[in-house]
Amino acid sequence: MRGEGNTGQWKERDVNAIVQALPVFFVAIDAEGRTLVMNRAMLQALGYTLDEVVGKDYLSTFVPEAERRMLSEVFERLVKSRKPTFNRNHVLTRDGRELLMEWHGRPMFKPSGELDYFFGVGIDVTEQRRAQEALLKAEETYRTIFETTGTATIIIEEDTTISLANAEFTRLCGYSKEEIEGKKSWTEFFVKEDLDKMIRYHHLRRTDPDAAPRNYEARLVDRKGDVRDVFITVAMIPGTRKSVASFLDITERKRMEDALRRSESKYRFLFEKSTVLNTIIDINGTILDVNSLFLEKLGYSKDEVVGKDALDFVVPEQRERVSAFLEKDFKGEYTPEIEVDIYAKDGSVRTILFSSGAALLYEKDLPTGILITGIDITDRKRAEELARSQQQQLLQADKMATLGILVSGVAHEINNPNNFIMLNAKILSRVWDDIAPILEEHYKSHGDFTLAGMLYTKAHGRIAQLIAGISEGAQRIQRIVQGLKDFARQGGGELDQSVDINEVVRSAVLIVGNLIKKSTDRFSVRYGEGLPRIKGNFQQLEQVVINLITNSCQALPDRGRGIFLSTSYDEDSESIVLEVRDEGTGISPENLKHILDPFFTTKRNSGGTGLGLSVSYRIIKDHGGDISFSSELGKGTKVTVRLPAEPPSP
Repeated sequence: MRGEGNTGQWKERDVNAIVQALPVFFVAIDAEGRTLVMNRAMLQALGYTLDEVVGKDYLSTFVPEAERRMLSEVFERLVKSRKPTFNRNHVLTRDGRELLMEWHGRPMFKPSGELDYFFGVGIDVTEQRRAQEALLKAEETYRTIFETTGTATIIIEEDTTISLANAEFTRLCGYSKEEIEGKKSWTEFFVKEDLDKMIRYHHLRRTDPDAAPRNYEARLVDRKGDVRDVFITVAMIPGTRKSVASFLDITERKRMEDALRRSESKYRFLFEKSTVLNTIIDINGTILDVNSLFLEKLGYSKDEVVGKDALDFVVPEQRERVSAFLEKDFKGEYTPEIEVDIYAKDGSVRTILFSSGAALLYEKDLPTGILITGIDITDRKRAEELARSQQQQLLQADKMATLGILVSGVAHEINNPNNFIMLNAKILSRVWDDIAPILEEHYKSHGDFTLAGMLYTKAHGRIAQLIAGISEGAQRIQRIVQGLKDFARQGGGELDQSVDINEVVRSAVLIVGNLIKKSTDRFSVRYGEGLPRIKGNFQQLEQVVINLITNSCQALPDRGRGIFLSTSYDEDSESIVLEVRDEGTGISPENLKHILDPFFTTKRNSGGTGLGLSVSYRIIKDHGGDISFSSELGKGTKVTVRLPAEPPSP
């Protein structure tokens, strides 16, 4: 240690090798406080080499200033007592860190009795001290949490004894900590019906923790004998056979849930079995629920309705009005009864009468939706329409009967003077034929002269035309009067007449001639030649043609659009074909499928009843025929009527 021959010299090389190999710290200090030797473990921990420490003052180099006096006093006691000692102090590393050491020190003396050197064997307990401090702090923290948490919590031993209980658990069960801890088993606090499974979980948790449920519900019995529903969370404490269990009192929640289920069941029954259509709509207009009657009436499944926008089921022309009503309902404002046309799954339209007002639905005092109720009045509406139609038909029949009487009387009054006109027109024509050669001879002999203010040369060609016009006009009057008489004639429901379809068309065109002239400048009829006759009723078929022409006239947006009629014979089907084609506004596909329905009309505001085509369809079917439609919006409509031809006579 100090060189050859010195008393304190280290002589045993093996001992020196052992000291250097020690995993603990070793240091030797001479009587003046200088470092003699330091082993490898201590040098590495402090960050020095042996050459850097040998001869250095130990206290000022390796001991924090605050502990130097204390350690100096330790050295003095060692010298006086000449006995080994134990002490704890910090040593400084090269980079200024402090390591906490536990030292076993011993003084070494010369034969003369003087102090030769001190040596100390030390253990670095820095991390151990930190771990102990952390453990104490964690224990304090967790005990605070355990005691102050709002959840009832206990520590359970393997034998089911409760070793620790917090204040919340004492409040839950009604016993004090002194009565519980180390004295009671958790099994004393639960109803017998729940104990079997709970004990099984207790043992399973200690043999196979993953197999035991972490959470479950059970019934706890308190000191008074009252049963409380609790939600239990259990976990093992790592490294032990203990478990920690917390209990959440859910008694009131369970009662509320049970009451809510009973209430919901009752109101669900009323909702589902109601004799009205019930619909729940949220504040965004989305359907949340409907009852079975709603689905039955409209033909949908629940999946096809729930989650859809309520307005999607309303016919387009009513959506704005319905949206305004819903907005008022959500504001809690009063809304009167409203009739709404709703699409059924098959494409038909059902009329629903929704009641006044709506029931607002709340969640946490905030409105979340409305309950609206309605009744299907489609059949009632149709019955009312049918009753009105029948009344109209009765009135029309009465009008037609009156018209027939009037027409007969007026026809007589018109025909009498018209017969004079027709007769006199024929006489005038013969007179003109006789006098024309005489006037021509007079013209050749004496030159031009005047007739009724016109020069003979100009009047000669026109007079014959004027006389012919009088005759033709009178004949037209005669045909119109006869047509009116035929159309208004009562009875005639039999289908036993042999009817010429061309005559039917001519008669119909004559009757609606004024409407045609007002509607279009492009009207034409192409009559088929040599057509077989039809077994049926002239007046009924005439009504069909009048209805079809009238519809075409009403569909034209201006006089530049045309109407074209044709009659023909289809040999393959042995049927007479009547075609009425117009260049009108056309019919939408949606309306086209309802066009033959009674009371369906797109012209209700202009007086349409929706009966014209329905009646025409019935007449055609009564005659054994068929009617078909093809239409394109903006381009026009074509109606094709097929009627069976009358078999040829044998």
